[in-house]
Amino acid sequence: MNSDTTTAPTAAAAAENPPAALALTDPQEAARKAMDANDGWAQKGDGVNRRAVTGLVDAGLAKWTINIPGGHWSACLIQTDAEDTAEADAVDEVPVSAVAPLGAGPVLMPDEARDAVNGYYPHARDFQAAADDAGNVIGYTFQVEGHATAQFSWITNARTYGKGTEPYRSEAAALLSVAVLEDHCAAKRHAEKEQRASDREAIAAIKFTACAAYPDASGFHPVVANPDTAETIGWTFRHKYGAAARYAWILADGTADDKADYMYRWAAETAAHQAHDPETLGALPYHGPGYWNGEVALCGYDDHRAPLRRDGKLYAHELKAGIIGQCPGGLLPPRAKRGVPTRQDTARIVYTDPRPVALATGAKEGDHVLIDGIELIVADCQPHPGNHHVWVSFEAGASPLLYTLDGRLTYTRRVRRHDVRCLECGVYVVAPVDEAAQGKPTHRVCGLCHYQSTAIALHAY
Repeated sequence: MNSDTTTAPTAAAAAENPPAALALTDPQEAARKAMDANDGWAQKGDGVNRRAVTGLVDAGLAKWTINIPGGHWSACLIQTDAEDTAEADAVDEVPVSAVAPLGAGPVLMPDEARDAVNGYYPHARDFQAAADDAGNVIGYTFQVEGHATAQFSWITNARTYGKGTEPYRSEAAALLSVAVLEDHCAAKRHAEKEQRASDREAIAAIKFTACAAYPDASGFHPVVANPDTAETIGWTFRHKYGAAARYAWILADGTADDKADYMYRWAAETAAHQAHDPETLGALPYHGPGYWNGEVALCGYDDHRAPLRRDGKLYAHELKAGIIGQCPGGLLPPRAKRGVPTRQDTARIVYTDPRPVALATGAKEGDHVLIDGIELIVADCQPHPGNHHVWVSFEAGASPLLYTLDGRLTYTRRVRRHDVRCLECGVYVVAPVDEAAQGKPTHRVCGLCHYQSTAIALHAY
């Protein structure tokens, strides 16, 4: 059996061939690699050939930031293959609608199928449609010659046909199914290639826009709105260098803040998320002074807004709007978007072993205890006048019992409120804990701290 295949040439297929990549001389390629290794820029004194950089500028791959004839000069890359390919892969996956489902798409007519194979099989005849399990026509099988020892071949809707022949039509139909799958994979690869090319063009346009406001912009990182869909809403980038390095953002539609000056990249990413979805952020309550007219951000502890400092952290603010009392999210980094869990949602409390047996003197209303195998609910606990005893009364008409100060009860439910400190960030929270079933809390891990990978955090989990 011969499984070689070929595709009939068409004008569309010739148009799909991409143009050859721009050829660079060895000095230009060396200069491009040196600039790419130096965060995309070079200046006089770096040992980079200025004539090679001039060639990159002429080719549209770099731009001058300072160009003084005979004096100081500096340039930055506009587009690098490695960076753009990585960004394009992280930006968008090919939409499902870009590639037709397997077996779907335009159906080849019998006369069109005959014309497609006529050059290789001039006596092709008896074209019979072949369908998949869903009933979609995926191509044709046909008889190659008209003599008694008939041979059969196949052709798909994409005009891909087999060069070999089979003794039975059923074998040709089996090869047709494999060829349809190969056509589908090839179409998907072509769509992905076109998508990456489109993404590279979009990234280049975004970089030109960013460089207009920040001539020294470099180090572009994508900002993803939803990790599940990998939808890129914009990019953060660095401007200035060394100790004075700052970060800014630009959205995919070209929206940017030409006065952004953040100390940390994550602060610029937070601002990009808020600029992308301002309506959702504006619907949340604001916990801060009424005179504040600066930037606000999402609190990391609870679902509200708070004033944002220049260093990217939140100012100290109240836990409830209009009520005195500092929120644990103050002086800490904000959340980037509402989809990120708060510290309350991600808290993990570590307990000691459960303690069902405890002093009777500590019984409170609502506790559940076992008395002679019967579960009762505590109604009250009062001291006995005149001696060192306490009376414990119960609901449902049960008689009260007298206990000494060191007497014990077996609890099945004993809820108490405890101040629990996070070992990562030091923030205290008040948590209701069932000591009879869970034990007493020793510490907690909020889950959003900078040290959640430490040995303490791993032990807590």
